[in-house]
Amino acid sequence: MKVMRSFKLNNSGFTLIEMLVAASVSSVILLMIYTAYTSILRTVNYGTVVASYYEELNFALKKIDKDISNLYWRSDGKAGLICSVRDNSSLMSFVTYDYKDHRIINNPSEEFPVLDVYRVSYFLKPDDTGRYYDLVRRSENGYSDLPDESGREETLLNKVIDYKVFFTLRGDWTDRWDTRENKRLPSGIKTELTLENISGQQEKYEILSIPDTLNE
Repeated sequence: MKVMRSFKLNNSGFTLIEMLVAASVSSVILLMIYTAYTSILRTVNYGTVVASYYEELNFALKKIDKDISNLYWRSDGKAGLICSVRDNSSLMSFVTYDYKDHRIINNPSEEFPVLDVYRVSYFLKPDDTGRYYDLVRRSENGYSDLPDESGREETLLNKVIDYKVFFTLRGDWTDRWDTRENKRLPSGIKTELTLENISGQQEKYEILSIPDTLNE
């Protein structure tokens, strides 16, 4: 006697509609994740650019303030401050020093200076685009009667629109100074910088430096 066995097919599974719904939901979730990721990435990149911009700006302003604060001059005119106006922007040259309390030397019997004296110049130079300027700092060891074109140049800031320096002695401000004629240094020096920020807008920054002069 034969025993007949019956088999029942299991047709359970996902229907086409269910698969389409699942794919649609997955696409929406992935799109939301991608949008959030790109938004975070843009925010991080923007914050990095902003931080770099203000870091370079603060470095340049501190550099200018340090140089001016450490002015070195001689009453005979061989080392002093000269500032003129060229193309409606300032061109300033002066002698400054870098004081060092401690210095490592190989031979203690040898003479070594406690001051590094050098002449620096600040001026604007047109950049490659022709739309903006670079703020350039030129420095050379020692000092001479007049500034020249020698020395090492470094670009402190890009996209500079204007650079002006003003001097005061007794309350009145002027944009020119020459210690060979004035026989003295100003009591205050104000530096104004106008730049284009990362948003394409103009921003003006101003610092007031008080020369803590070293005289000879």
